[in-house]
Amino acid sequence: MGIAITEVLFAHLFNWLHFPSAFVILSSKMVFTQGFLLLSGIGLYYSYVKKSDTVGFYCRRIKRMWLPYMLMALPFVLIFMFLRDDITIIKAIGWITSIGYFFPGEAQYCNMWYIAVSLLCYALFPLMFHFIFFSKNGIWFRYALLIIVSISITIAVYLYMPTYYHLVSIGLPKQTMFIVGIGIGYLCYRKMKVNLMVLIVTTLSLYLLFYSLRHSNVLYAQYASMTEKLFTIPIICLVLFKIKPYVSYLFNCLQWMGKYTLEIYVLHLMIKHLLFLLDVNGILMIFVSIISSIILAPYVNRITNNLHSDNATLRYAYINIELIYNNFLSINHEKIDKEHFLIGGICPMLISHRIIHVNKCKWGG
Repeated sequence: MGIAITEVLFAHLFNWLHFPSAFVILSSKMVFTQGFLLLSGIGLYYSYVKKSDTVGFYCRRIKRMWLPYMLMALPFVLIFMFLRDDITIIKAIGWITSIGYFFPGEAQYCNMWYIAVSLLCYALFPLMFHFIFFSKNGIWFRYALLIIVSISITIAVYLYMPTYYHLVSIGLPKQTMFIVGIGIGYLCYRKMKVNLMVLIVTTLSLYLLFYSLRHSNVLYAQYASMTEKLFTIPIICLVLFKIKPYVSYLFNCLQWMGKYTLEIYVLHLMIKHLLFLLDVNGILMIFVSIISSIILAPYVNRITNNLHSDNATLRYAYINIELIYNNFLSINHEKIDKEHFLIGGICPMLISHRIIHVNKCKWGG
């Protein structure tokens, strides 16, 4: 995950700074968000096969991804509601939960499609798992059928709902990578031998087919990009493994980034949007959003973990929300300065975090 989030940051940096297209293309051809979904499929297979409690699985996914995301999104969306006049309660709920991505008229903001697509994959994963692995016979047939169904749904949306497809196209086709990850997870967990030559030839053939047709249809270009990742991800991992003894500090950095992937991903996009609304543009906006997200990620991780690790602390989350909302309502809508921003938004967050810390110490948490 550390490799994937690092590359996402570089790709966004190159794109936002309008670097020559070669830099943007190169950065997006390595791991990128498809890598997130591929690794998620692998990781969830390992997790579910060891502990196949469906209710527990959903609870863990909510606790590890959805709750932290919502707790991060909430203060930003409240600020966005104050700074923009076009955000309704329905929009705000869609943004905070990320499910607004599937209702594009309400939702397309801050590129949070990855959260929404991941949650959809998580929700469907137990069904996928039981469909593929309910019997030892025909596993690969059912697996191939699931991939065909996934691609067919994407094609159907593209053909019969072109306007909707255009709005969700950044994420919808990529859910196939999650299913590919499930198959890789199965192979790795079972330590099954595969014919490497057949695998390479098959993947390469698919890539060349999609690549040759990429100009005729946007779908072909997207599937070419995904099959491309099936080459680049193993190659990058192999190269890094080979050079590990010589660049241990690089691995330490990647491991650290991997621990806070969710926080860095969400924060750098949220902060960029916030700075844009505050008329901070250009290089300053880009570097501040990326650097501040990396600096804040461990602290935000700690706060969100504290908030959802003990039900009692959720009371203080409510207090925090109420403080922020009431402070923003009291500020003149026409004027926003640093003092108001600090008093209205940052101070209540710090106060509530301090309350949580003190009470957790008091309760022995």
